[in-house]
Amino acid sequence: MTTSAEPVTPPPQLAAMVTMVGVIRLQRLGLLALLGAAVPGDSSAAPAEPVPAVPPGPVPTDISTGTPVARFTALVLRLEGPALGDLGPALALRLPDLPIVVEAPPGAAAFVFVAVRSDPRAPARHQIGVITSDGEAYFREVDTGADPPARVLASVLANLLFSIAEGTVRPDRTDVEVPPEGGALPGPAPAPAPEPAPAMTPQPVPRDSQRPAPPGWQYGLVATGVIGVAAGAPSFGPAINGGGGSLGLDARGPRGALVGGELRLLGRGAGDHRLVRLRVTALAGYVVRRGRVELPLALGVTVEPWWVSPATAVTATRGARPLIGGLLRASPGLTFALPRGPLRALRVGPRLELAGSFSVDDGAKVVGVSLGQGDANRALFRLGGLEFNAGLELALWFGRR
Repeated sequence: MTTSAEPVTPPPQLAAMVTMVGVIRLQRLGLLALLGAAVPGDSSAAPAEPVPAVPPGPVPTDISTGTPVARFTALVLRLEGPALGDLGPALALRLPDLPIVVEAPPGAAAFVFVAVRSDPRAPARHQIGVITSDGEAYFREVDTGADPPARVLASVLANLLFSIAEGTVRPDRTDVEVPPEGGALPGPAPAPAPEPAPAMTPQPVPRDSQRPAPPGWQYGLVATGVIGVAAGAPSFGPAINGGGGSLGLDARGPRGALVGGELRLLGRGAGDHRLVRLRVTALAGYVVRRGRVELPLALGVTVEPWWVSPATAVTATRGARPLIGGLLRASPGLTFALPRGPLRALRVGPRLELAGSFSVDDGAKVVGVSLGQGDANRALFRLGGLEFNAGLELALWFGRR
């Protein structure tokens, strides 16, 4: 019995898997070959060329690394005073890219000079001066208090140098030279002296403007107690004509003018008989002022009715009509200013008055009043003629302030 084998075609999926396994094996073989070529000691690998070594540069002993500020190439540090020995290392920690030296490097064109000075009498107070190589100067005063001075001063200096490099702070002075070793540190510019005030030429003042402005019109209420005495001929009855009082209203101007009016009541008794005189006066004059002293001078025109009671027992031998006359008055007194209210001033002083009057009855006549007793008449009162009146005057002055 003969057996024949027929070729069997594999499925497509199986063929693809076989192909992928073969590819992976080939990749592994290539990778191993590459690794074997790089193993040391393999004579088939070419020797690598040696890398030349860079010799280290010289490290200065007085420089610590410094600052990220690209404006400066070195920092020259100068210290004056106690407790400042740690400032250099503290400043180097904050400015790690800026060399800190004690002298400016030869030919350095962009360095910054820093001087720190402490007061031996007040160790917590320090003065800082920063001068750039182009002459800009910055000055600060720092009070470190109870904190370590080196740490506080290093922070202040680092912040100040950053601000200078960034241009966010203005210099206190310009064109300042770096002081030599042992030289004094320059300070801030002194404050400018105040400019003198321009000279004022006094202008002549007119005389009128030097005088105080006179007060306005004032109004016065004037009260007086008075006694009248007969003066001159004819002689008739008692010498005292009577006593009484007056009430007047005056007005005086700012330059002394005076006008006014007055009503006076005067009485006199003789036994059972009474004489009453009522005088109305119109006045005009002038007031003289000297400080607190005032002297009103006035002329007046008077009209004076009169009465005697009881009338049945009276005989008017020389007329019975009103008296008409005039007067001259002077009232010197002291004035007291009052600071409040509408009442401006008060004046008190004597009143002196010379008056003359007459009754118009077939001519100007002096009036004599007598009491008839048979053939003998008894003189009672005299009215008119020349009279002198004296008394005490009180005036209250009102006006706007």
